[in-house]
Amino acid sequence: MRLPALLFLLLIAPATARSQTGTCAQSLGEAYLDVGNVRARIPNNGNLFWRGSPHVYNVPKGGPANAMFAGGIWLGGMVGRQLRMAGSTYGPYEFWAGPLDEGGRPPADCSAFDRVYRVSRSDIRRFESTGAAEPDLADWPTGLGAPTLDIDGNPIDVMHLPLSERLDRRINLQAGERPLLSGDQMLWWVMNDRGNTHTRTDAASMGM
Repeated sequence: MRLPALLFLLLIAPATARSQTGTCAQSLGEAYLDVGNVRARIPNNGNLFWRGSPHVYNVPKGGPANAMFAGGIWLGGMVGRQLRMAGSTYGPYEFWAGPLDEGGRPPADCSAFDRVYRVSRSDIRRFESTGAAEPDLADWPTGLGAPTLDIDGNPIDVMHLPLSERLDRRINLQAGERPLLSGDQMLWWVMNDRGNTHTRTDAASMGM
């Protein structure tokens, strides 16, 4: 049985802003990875498969069995003798929607980024044949780091620019840009561990 893989790209903020903490509300965005005979619920707060009923890691898709009840993303490390980490078990979760800026600061309001994008190869084929794009394809956030190819098939990298200059940069489908997908379907979102206080682990943030 083929199971979809979950791949994560992690960006670490500059050390100069390690102690900054925001006041963001808990993220609510989620989407379903729905490919390879698996249907999995993916929130954008570091939790996986469960955030209250229902829990969803359905294998085979459409059947009665859920292969996993819940999971989560845990990250941590030592800076000198100080533990920095983010992780949780059934909440409160320690990741919030949105990017850190070039100074390592979280958004003032994370809700503007509270979304999980889902794009498939069939979405791209449908656009190329009809000109109609699904909302997540049309809004694919290249400027936030969502992997994107130009018309020649080369990766587009704007992450060296200040966040303010790339914040609203979306994919330009009409110019031939396309999402760089890993597999037949991909979910993409941006979250950080500095949007609020780590009340579960009681640890300092990493600036992820």
